[in-house]
Amino acid sequence: GHSGISDLTPAPGGGYYFTDFENDNIWRITTPGVAETPLLKESPAAPWSVAANDAGTVYMVTWIPGEWWSNGGVNAIYRIAGEAASLVAQAPEGSRFYGIAAAKGGVFGNSFYVTDDTGGRVLRVEADNTLTPVVTGLPNPSAIEFDPVTGSMVVVCDGQYIIWFGSNLTAFQTPSEPAESLRGLYFSDFENDNLWYVPGEGSSEVPIVETNVPPGLCSIAYNDLNDTIYAYNRASGGWPFGGEDAVYEIGPNGIAKKVVDGSFA
Repeated sequence: GHSGISDLTPAPGGGYYFTDFENDNIWRITTPGVAETPLLKESPAAPWSVAANDAGTVYMVTWIPGEWWSNGGVNAIYRIAGEAASLVAQAPEGSRFYGIAAAKGGVFGNSFYVTDDTGGRVLRVEADNTLTPVVTGLPNPSAIEFDPVTGSMVVVCDGQYIIWFGSNLTAFQTPSEPAESLRGLYFSDFENDNLWYVPGEGSSEVPIVETNVPPGLCSIAYNDLNDTIYAYNRASGGWPFGGEDAVYEIGPNGIAKKVVDGSFA
C-alpha cells in the first residue's frame, strides 16, 4: 500500500500521476479499481510534488533532507524522461522548493513553475535548467496551479490565502461553453472540512460537498471531461481531524464517493 501520497495531477492521455514520498516513486493510475503502476525504474528519495503538461513532459520536486520521512533525499527539481529522473536544480541555501505546476498558456506560456516557500518566490524552470524568479515577496507560497481556460496562475500562501495572477487577461483559447461558466478555481480546506469553488477574483467561495463531508481532504484534481473532482486525505495519527487514508470522487451532484480505500499506513 501507499503511506506517503503527497500530490496528484492529471496525466496526458487520461488518468493521474501521484507521488509517494515513502515508497519513493511517481505512480500512474488510469481507472478506479485498476492497479497503479510506478513511473520510474529508480526514483530519487521522497518525491513530493509532480506536474505534467499536455505534451507529456513530467517534472517533480523531492522533499527536504533530514525530515524523518524524507528517506535522506535532497530538496530538488527533477525532469522525468521515460523511466529515468534527471536533476534540474537543487534548492540553494535560503530556499525550499515546494509545489510545481505546468502553465496553460497565456502570459505564463507553457513552462513549468515551482514555489519556493522559504524564499517567498515563484520560479520559472528554463530549458537550460536555470530558474528565473517571476514573483517575489510572497508569504510562504506552497501549492501552485494554472487555470486551463485563462492561463492565470494561483498560489496558496501561508495556508490561508489564494493569490491570483493574471485573472484579467483575455482567455487564450475559445472554449466550447461561455468562458464565464468555466473560469474559477477549486481548493480544499482540511480545517473547515470541504472543497470550495471560487468563480472569479473577488467572488466568495462556495462549498462543493453538500452532505457527509469526509474530514481532512487535502490535495485535489479536476477532470474537465466529466466534471469530476478527485480528492485525497493524507491521514497521519490524529491529523487531519479524524480523516482516513482514501481517495474520493466528487461529481456534479456534490456527493463524495470513496473510490480508493486507503489502508495506506
